[in-house]
Amino acid sequence: MEAKLLFPVLGLLAASGTLLAAAGDGHGFRSHTIHDPELGRIDYHMVDAHLEQELPLLVFLDGSGAQPILSVKRDADGVWQTYSTIPMAQRDVAQRYHVLMVSKPGVPLIDTVHADGPAKPPAAYTERLSAQWRAKAASLAIGDALGRYPVDRRRIGVMGFSEGGQVAPRVAAIDPRVTHVMAFVGGALNQFFDPIIAQRMEAAKGAITEQEAQAGIDSLFAEYERIYADPDATDKEFWGHSYKRWSSFTDPPTVDFLLTLDIPIYMAQGSVDRNTQVLGADYVRLEFIRRRKKNLTFRSYPGCDHFFQCNEVNEAGEPTRTWRLVEAWNDAFTWFDGTPSPGGSEPQR
Repeated sequence: MEAKLLFPVLGLLAASGTLLAAAGDGHGFRSHTIHDPELGRIDYHMVDAHLEQELPLLVFLDGSGAQPILSVKRDADGVWQTYSTIPMAQRDVAQRYHVLMVSKPGVPLIDTVHADGPAKPPAAYTERLSAQWRAKAASLAIGDALGRYPVDRRRIGVMGFSEGGQVAPRVAAIDPRVTHVMAFVGGALNQFFDPIIAQRMEAAKGAITEQEAQAGIDSLFAEYERIYADPDATDKEFWGHSYKRWSSFTDPPTVDFLLTLDIPIYMAQGSVDRNTQVLGADYVRLEFIRRRKKNLTFRSYPGCDHFFQCNEVNEAGEPTRTWRLVEAWNDAFTWFDGTPSPGGSEPQR
């Protein structure tokens, strides 16, 4: 099974609200660069709206892959459009929060996507990309932004989607300034467990035999052994990512970081997500209950996949597909605004 079926790059979504109109040379962002002796160059970007006002800070971490935050792509009519890997109406969200986004190592803010597909990832991306790099880079960006912009420090939220949903708890674990975590479709168990679950589910549905499922699982375990035997390798790949990337996100798994946090946590998951298995998210919820931790809010979206495309039934009783991602964002923002920060500040109205 190809990796893109289970862990796809968060692509260029052309659905409503994802198109970002360019505004001047900054393409709607105000960008800053940090030069760190350990991490190298870090580029972060603030949505260029209301930056002079004191607002809460929302750090958004996008999904996997070396795609730039903004991509210029020719549409079906031959017109060049600008799309974003951040699937939300960014300038609308910036009416409520200062919105901060961090580029991955070596990846520009904006680039052109041609018909022959994405180019080979930059060398800096392959060499430096890891869960630790993304978490530390986000923390440094938060610190730099706090020195530049008026931020309501009682409310600093880190929101991640897919791979970013695994990074967000890691940021909070190393940065005590973070007051809220919002993790979308990132799962929390060892990522390598997801394709194992997928094989078992295919066998349970009768799509493959139990023997075929076991053979596929045995093959996966053989690959996992190779990755953990050479965890820092950047010249070896599995399903489109380096061994270093895989090992950094799975050792330790995200749940270990979630369980260390006492700040409010919000997790959102589609019930038919086959990129990040919902069973893993269900287990995280159970683990919080077992440990008597009360700081997790879990929201399931029945019938929805990794990108919140949902199987539903309309008023006429006919099956239909509905895009509910905007609704999912708004549910999280309502939670973020209404949940007291750890310092005991009153919820915003």
